[in-house]
Amino acid sequence: MAQLSTLGSMNTTTRVITFGIISGLIWSVIAAVLSGLNLGITVIVAGILTGVSVSLALKSPLQTYGRWGGFVCGALSLPAGAFIFGVIISLVNMAASKITGSGDFPFIDPASNPVQTGVMYAVISVVSLFVVALLPLAVLTTFILRAVIHRNETAA
Repeated sequence: MAQLSTLGSMNTTTRVITFGIISGLIWSVIAAVLSGLNLGITVIVAGILTGVSVSLALKSPLQTYGRWGGFVCGALSLPAGAFIFGVIISLVNMAASKITGSGDFPFIDPASNPVQTGVMYAVISVVSLFVVALLPLAVLTTFILRAVIHRNETAA
């Protein structure tokens, strides 16, 4: 119970970052399962960084727009988050391969262009069969973030 009161006393940005870390961890597990890869440290780091980035990017629109804004932001968050994840996983994998000699993500060439990888992930997220499960999950995640943001505003 003490943790809940501590969370309630956080400012909106801190709560959004905390939400981003948690959702990023969850989405990194989903990414690893769907791609059939092990959940390595590069995937976890990229997932957390992506979760925080997407959550912070959605903070202002979710504060401003109503329920329909949540649907639109949720739908757009899937390809945007996939793009950001692709860029970050590519960069993290590059750094890991420089440090250890091999990366955790074998489908990404350590010498590849991070933007190309991001575009590939964004396209796959919306044109593959994964969209059937990922799109509703992205919208749900966005609505949970919206509730976290608005709960903090009403508590303040």
